Amino acid sequence: MPPMTPYEIISVVISLIALIVAVFSYLKVTSLSMGNIELYINERITNTKERVSDISMQMAPLLAKKSRSEEEEAQHQIYVRNLRTAIENNLNAYEEACAKYRDNKVDRKRFVKNYRTEIRQLVENKHHKKYFDGVTSRYKAILEVYSEWENLEK
Repeated sequence: MPPMTPYEIISVVISLIALIVAVFSYLKVTSLSMGNIELYINERITNTKERVSDISMQMAPLLAKKSRSEEEEAQHQIYVRNLRTAIENNLNAYEEACAKYRDNKVDRKRFVKNYRTEIRQLVENKHHKKYFDGVTSRYKAILEVYSEWENLEK
């Protein structure tokens, strides 16, 4: 093989620089994308938790009453339906977050640090038992992440 000409050497050097810049750009875009996903997850979870809290606060005066009028009972039933919907929206936010974790679309170490306790509390909450039945649950990603983190036999 004949020696490379100065132009070929320059071409190879420029190509290597271009490759390095491309790899650096890819890593930066991937990092930014993960950051955006994590921000979206955090905002969605926060918003849905606030909605659950808001409805709970609205319900409190009716729940404190020993007896309710027909109108108050009807209002209570509306609050109950709205609360159920808000809880399901919150669980959906966690489900989506856990799916992103399982797909490696978020920083896994940071995700565990941020959400381990919350996910454990969700799954172990006696009031949420109906949502986390292993067979019929719609929240498979949450259950898989919970099992991954909390199953000591693995």
